[in-house]
Amino acid sequence: MYISASFYNPENLVDGQGNSVLGARTVSADENYRADMTKDKLSEEENVFCFIRTMVGGGAVETKSQNYSLEKDSFITLRRSEITAVYSACKNWSYLWIDFISYSPEQTFAGQKHILAFSEREQNIVGEMLETGINFPEETDYIRSIFLHYRSFLLFGIAHGNKKKGNSSLFAEICGYIQKKIYTKLTVAEIADLFYLSPRRLHQIFVENIGMSPKKYISTQKTLKAKSLLESTSLSVSDIADALCYDSAYHFSSAFKAAEGCSPSEYRKKI
Repeated sequence: MYISASFYNPENLVDGQGNSVLGARTVSADENYRADMTKDKLSEEENVFCFIRTMVGGGAVETKSQNYSLEKDSFITLRRSEITAVYSACKNWSYLWIDFISYSPEQTFAGQKHILAFSEREQNIVGEMLETGINFPEETDYIRSIFLHYRSFLLFGIAHGNKKKGNSSLFAEICGYIQKKIYTKLTVAEIADLFYLSPRRLHQIFVENIGMSPKKYISTQKTLKAKSLLESTSLSVSDIADALCYDSAYHFSSAFKAAEGCSPSEYRKKI
């Protein structure tokens, strides 16, 4: 086995921030390569995940429940504590391995293998992350931002590999999340981060599917929910504003009037 570049920041285990990169390495291995992953300290950490990306050749990852083959141009995210071994499946397997912390529902992506050609642009992103981690390990926020950009880049590439199907499926998933969180203070930045997208890409997906921005969609859905509450409950305008996480009853009334042409109180009187 030959490790061409690597860094490891175990102190990030206690920094309390999601998507903190603990370490990354590029590995080249021959057909005899097999690594036992059960004796590593990270195998005991439930919030640590591994991003594994094949660049050349092919290999495999064994977990407690199943095996995953990783052919050329494939990548996968797996929970670190589930991995038992990693081994080569050919004479030359080159891969990228990134350990990171996640407190968000990483299971959305864990165990899902994707195929995307390894590009020069991707190589530059990976190179920047490795170079920063090796030479400036204290720049944890910057390393985290590169990693998030990297994953967004890959998921963007997958979506455009089958653009229409990919976008509509992702759009439906995002809308479902918004509906579940309608009683919270949703922001475009939060949603983009959760789905590993840039705010600009999130905006594009909404415009492509329904011709409106995600911010407008959230506002529209909150208005619809407000109308339902005005029609079916005796909650005051102030209580509804609080329930839907508006900054104030005034902001709620202003947004409602802009959408419906009348105030919440006037709407209730019409029912």
